[in-house]
Amino acid sequence: MEGAGLPLGLFCEADYEHRHLSLAPGDMLLIYSDGWTEAANAKGEYGVGRASAALARAARLPLPELLAACRDDMEGFLGETDRPDDLSLLAVRRTVPSGA
Repeated sequence: MEGAGLPLGLFCEADYEHRHLSLAPGDMLLIYSDGWTEAANAKGEYGVGRASAALARAARLPLPELLAACRDDMEGFLGETDRPDDLSLLAVRRTVPSGA
């Protein structure tokens, strides 16, 4: 599921749509700032497509390694270009309780 609507925290008085999300064991939720997808070099933006591909390649890694792989892929794309925006990546994965 992709998000839609206004960016969180940008408009203090905005009304936001509420959604309920159920994660099955093994499902993951990734929340990111536009600093990831809008990072750009002389050839253009990193973009949602590259971000999705990086996430798909790293999907089975432990979360710290997954986040590092996503960041490293973006930084590889940027090369020597400075990143002018902040970068936030947050991942959660539902696990199966031990003994289940």
